[in-house]
Amino acid sequence: NTKMDLVTKMMSDMILKSDRAMAIGDYATAEIYFKQMLAKTFPKNTSLSLLYDHFGLAKIYKRTERFDEAEFHCNYCVENGGETSIQAEAVNMLNDL
Repeated sequence: NTKMDLVTKMMSDMILKSDRAMAIGDYATAEIYFKQMLAKTFPKNTSLSLLYDHFGLAKIYKRTERFDEAEFHCNYCVENGGETSIQAEAVNMLNDL
C-alpha cells in the first residue's frame, strides 16, 4: 500500500529529526517538527501520531518551563492515550507540573 508507506516514511522521518533535536537539547527545532506534524493535512494524522506529537510538545514545554502549554498537551495524552505508555507517562508528568 503506497499510502501507508508514505505515512510510515513521514512519521519515521519526523521521529528521527525531532528525537535528534531533543537529544541535543535543541527544543526550538524539535518544537517546530512536532507542530508541523500536528498541522499537516496529508497524509492524515493517525491517533498514534497525534499522541506522539502532543507528548513530544508536552516534554519540550516542561523542560523549557512553559508549564501551561505542557499541561495542555499532557491532558490531550491522558484523555486520548488509551492504555499506552504515553498515557501513563503523561499522568506522571501532570503530577510533576
